[in-house]
Amino acid sequence: YDRILVNSYFSRESVLRTYGLDAHVCYLGVDTDHFVDRGLPREHFVIGVGAIITLKNIHFLIDALGRVSPPRPRLVWVGNAADESYLTELTRLAQERQVEFVPLVNISDEELIDLLNRAAAMLYAPRLEPFGYAPLEAGACGCPVITVFEGGMKETVVDGSNGLVTDPDPAAMAAALSRLMAEPELAKRLSSQARHFVQERFSLPAAIDLDLQRAPLHYP
Repeated sequence: YDRILVNSYFSRESVLRTYGLDAHVCYLGVDTDHFVDRGLPREHFVIGVGAIITLKNIHFLIDALGRVSPPRPRLVWVGNAADESYLTELTRLAQERQVEFVPLVNISDEELIDLLNRAAAMLYAPRLEPFGYAPLEAGACGCPVITVFEGGMKETVVDGSNGLVTDPDPAAMAAALSRLMAEPELAKRLSSQARHFVQERFSLPAAIDLDLQRAPLHYP
């Protein structure tokens, strides 16, 4: 081969650390004509997206939600697959933490886009996720993301720009979510900027245009 392509600078560092080889970043793009912001009212629930497996760190998010003062939002988790033993563990933990946990497996894109348009925020904290595609789909739908400063999310979520970034600590994530719910203007601004961020940096055209990725980001 003549070139190694990776999906993030975090992945580039992983390849360099493991193999001693340089790689070129080739970001993934989101179809912003498919994932759209419909301007729907945001409701009192948060969403997570990803396979229901331990690496997605869903137990961390349930723990964080359990630290939010009632009435705390329910957690709707959309997955394309589920580890049944882990799902059982999550259900038990949610009951202990008094968190309403709603797992949905293999729903349609249309249902997912509808949820992303109605959720107050996306919570996302997978362990060392190489890229973090789900936050960009959420952003394209105007859904602000609360994530941890880890892995590829350091590139796809910018604190105060298209979401909030916290330390990988349940109390820190709970505080960020509480802040977002208590400050409607902040939530509205992040929602608007999230869509703009994806269009400028991670739409399909932007993903193949290095000049667009490196250009200064300007919000309307």
